[in-house]
Amino acid sequence: MKFEVRLCSVLDSGTDIIVNAANNYLSRGGGVCGAIFERAGAELLEAECRVWGYVKTGSVATTNGFQSGAKYIIHAVGPNFYIDHQDWQEKLESVYKKSLLVADDLGVNSIAFPCISTGIFGCPIEESAKIAVRVVREFQPKNLKNCVLCCFTDGEYSVYNALLYSK
Repeated sequence: MKFEVRLCSVLDSGTDIIVNAANNYLSRGGGVCGAIFERAGAELLEAECRVWGYVKTGSVATTNGFQSGAKYIIHAVGPNFYIDHQDWQEKLESVYKKSLLVADDLGVNSIAFPCISTGIFGCPIEESAKIAVRVVREFQPKNLKNCVLCCFTDGEYSVYNALLYSK
């Protein structure tokens, strides 16, 4: 599977699936989540998200991509470092793995991730990046051909890019 790091929004990735850094109720938030809802069509996406109800931290839910430009949106409920301090690494690893499995099962070619849980949820960027890169490198897809890790800031890009090209 081709794997790259880009300085861009998941909305500009051109992939079949975009991953949303979601909260437990899949409700519209700020940052990347708010931008995804806005582009997809907030009312349509909110209605489909309500069907899911509460989603456990470390789990994912899938919706139509609507007008986002992607076929699907995977809503990944990553850990909040301040709440999930004891097991945040396991929960973060889980959302990356589950997102990849769902995408592969859907038979699509490409997926784009934001830096999950490193913003307002407070997970340390360096350790979060190590988890993301390791999980993607270890994944053995049947269908997926491309994975993009989208970084919103130069700092995120530097950390993820350095890890991607290290041995």
